[in-house]
Amino acid sequence: KAIARQFPPSFQEALNGLADGARISRRQVHRAVTMPETYLWVLSKYRSILGASAAPRFGVPLMGCSSALAWGSATADGSLLHGRNFDYQGIGYWDREQAVVFHRPVDGQSYVSITSAGILLGGITAMNTAGLTMVIHQHMSARDFDLGGLPVGVVGDRIMRHAKTLDEARNLLDQHHPNGPWTYVVGSAKEQAVLCYEVTAKQRACFISDGPTFGYSNIFLHRQFQGNEVFFYPTYWRNNTARYRRICEL
Repeated sequence: KAIARQFPPSFQEALNGLADGARISRRQVHRAVTMPETYLWVLSKYRSILGASAAPRFGVPLMGCSSALAWGSATADGSLLHGRNFDYQGIGYWDREQAVVFHRPVDGQSYVSITSAGILLGGITAMNTAGLTMVIHQHMSARDFDLGGLPVGVVGDRIMRHAKTLDEARNLLDQHHPNGPWTYVVGSAKEQAVLCYEVTAKQRACFISDGPTFGYSNIFLHRQFQGNEVFFYPTYWRNNTARYRRICEL
């Protein structure tokens, strides 16, 4: 409930409209949309109370998302390509209800999101008419979480609606108050570059990669976050690091 209260009024109205139109309880829709952060909050409390790492028997997943970008000399025609595996623990629903959603807002530019039915915002995996692509990565092994922050998906949706350059995307992220550990990978087909913006509730760092390739998994890359991530369990770390190294190799 605390997470859902932080959604902007416009998104609250959209969620309620979806629930009423689909004849699903508003409470159930809110629980579904806040699931990713509820999960992060539970894990942060688990570590702070017990001081221990989690394990697969507690339902912690063994996988995560992967991003691979290439452009310029790394692609056949020089155009920017952005590959994304959305390997997320969708508790049996997100993964079964895949959707491609076309957004035509009256207050911004058009964009398309690769998402799940019921996830209205285009702030998870999307691309807009200005040539920006954007994906987010979750960090389940980071410490910081703030219930008063803005839920995930909102700032990404704003980027897709209003940003036409990497600088504009970065400005929106600079103004953003996150509630947990996430990374925003934003590619620009016109600028031939990638913005990697990493955050926790208390820290943020970003850098621009001019390529011609860039890879990402679910581990922080910026040195500022050294020591922020905690040891989760061996399989999770092996998965994250192996995927990152394999992406870079390819």
